[in-house]
This record gives sequence, structure tokens and C-alpha cells, in this order.
Amino acid sequence: MENRRSPGISAEKIKLVRKKKRLNKKAKIKNNDESWSTYKKVNNLLKKKCNKARWEYLHELANDIYDNREHKLFFGITYSLGVKDQIT
Repeated sequence: MENRRSPGISAEKIKLVRKKKRLNKKAKIKNNDESWSTYKKVNNLLKKKCNKARWEYLHELANDIYDNREHKLFFGITYSLGVKDQIT
């Protein structure tokens, strides 16, 4: 069976997650401002990259749906995102 990852999950992001976990452990042990600052910088960078990848994926998906006029797929995705009440 093919190994399928979520869209936007790259090797770079996986490395950042591991680095974030290491820095969090170190910051808990040392408990100084410098350690926490480093951890927060990596955490914010990871969040930005994940959010950017998510929105790029959704934008690309929306363009594909619009171009192919796949209404069933569109409503399936919007319902799964929890915007059912906002559409109707």
C-alpha cells in the first residue's frame, strides 16, 4: 500500500517538529528566557509554514474544483470543514 501523507507535510516540517520538541524539553529544564525565546521562534516558524501550506492546498483544491465543476466534491469538503450552515 502506498504511504500517503497529508498535503503540506514535508521533510522540512517534520524536522522542525522534532527540533521544537527538543527545544521545549531544553527550555523546561533550563527555564531561562533565552531557551524559551528560541523555542517560541521555532514554534512560530512551524505554525507559519503549516498554515501557509494548508491555505495553498485549499486554494489549489478550490481552483481544481472550480475548473472541473465538481459540485459534489465542493460540498463534501465544505461540509467536512464545518461551514455547512454558512453556505445554505
